[in-house]
Amino acid sequence: MTTPNPCASEAHPVSSRSSWSSLLRRTLVYFALLYLAMLGILMVLEHRLIFRPTPADEEWQERTRFHKQDVWWTLESGEQIHAWWCPIQEPKWYLLYCHGNAGNLSFRDVFIDDWQKRVAAAVLIFDYPGYGHSSGRPSEKNCYAAGRAAYRWLREQGFPAERIVLFGESLGGGVATELALQEPHAALVLLACFTSIPDLAQEIFPFIPARWLVRTRFDNLARIRHYSQPLLILHGQRDELIPPHHAQRLYEACPSRHKKLILVPGHDHNSVGFAAIYDAIREFLDSL
Repeated sequence: MTTPNPCASEAHPVSSRSSWSSLLRRTLVYFALLYLAMLGILMVLEHRLIFRPTPADEEWQERTRFHKQDVWWTLESGEQIHAWWCPIQEPKWYLLYCHGNAGNLSFRDVFIDDWQKRVAAAVLIFDYPGYGHSSGRPSEKNCYAAGRAAYRWLREQGFPAERIVLFGESLGGGVATELALQEPHAALVLLACFTSIPDLAQEIFPFIPARWLVRTRFDNLARIRHYSQPLLILHGQRDELIPPHHAQRLYEACPSRHKKLILVPGHDHNSVGFAAIYDAIREFLDSL
């Protein structure tokens, strides 16, 4: 008579558990490798995700809406920076226009026209390296350098600092805010601006530690805490790219006694209601 092996009935369950454990380990390894690969791809693409320049030979919108002069200067790094100087008769203000991350300065001609007619501002708008006719490659450092060169040009023309308005649109808000802590001016105006690139990246990619991986900073929140001059912040209430709570945080962090936040109803990041905000901008600047 054969004695039953008490362990025989357990062989199949043990083998089954071992197979499932091995499959689970392999799956976790595959997911980990896929996750790390995705992080690597995003880090490599960071520059392209932030800066979206349009060189002049790809698209350039040459219109005759207003009188303009081509201005050039050379950065210490060797990049040639192109700008438009758009004067008017008897301006109240001299606007330094730091535009957003996409296109080039020629895309903003309608906005320049509005600044001239509605706010009585002569406008200097410049392209960052790699944008429009400007040579080189955009980066946080190069954008700051271009902004400083633009401001220096305005001062070299003899325009008084107390009538220079620094205006930053979206990514350009980082350039304008950095410049505002370094140079004398009348006011800082921010449109659809973010607290910082790491903050924004973490909101866009909540499933990765984007805040710690992003190397481009544009840390407006840290800078605005040290800004005590007049500040006007404008933001679309329906902005989904840069949600309006960024504007609220910037406003609350600024210690200036002369500051104002305007959330524009019904407008998103790309509309922002320019025509609707110029009266508010003019009134704010006139109050200075």
